[in-house]
Amino acid sequence: MTFSLRCWCIGMALTVAMPLPAQEKPKPEDKEKQEAIQRHIRNLKSTFAADRIRAAQELAKIGEDAKPAARVLCEAAVDTNVKVATEAVEALQKVWPELHKNVVSFWLTRMFRNEPQQSRKSC
Repeated sequence: MTFSLRCWCIGMALTVAMPLPAQEKPKPEDKEKQEAIQRHIRNLKSTFAADRIRAAQELAKIGEDAKPAARVLCEAAVDTNVKVATEAVEALQKVWPELHKNVVSFWLTRMFRNEPQQSRKSC
């Protein structure tokens, strides 16, 4: 049975996800950062490759605080545009290093097997 990379990434993200500790009141800069993360998540779903590339690059700059974007980065890792996919994988390395290792391993295995990509099929 073959699973798509998208399904596998989503499963890995959910498997290793840990609940974040509750905080009393977010700081203004935290709220701005969360709004920026949500904006970049929306841009990763843009129809324009340049927007998706820029969003992945910006999420990489944010680093591990951008973990809520991991699922969308995994989806972008199988984008038909190679530059988008590459930037998404590189961003995932900064956002969630543990997940990145597994995604790259799976990604390379598929690439060397020359399996058809099923990135747009749902689980």
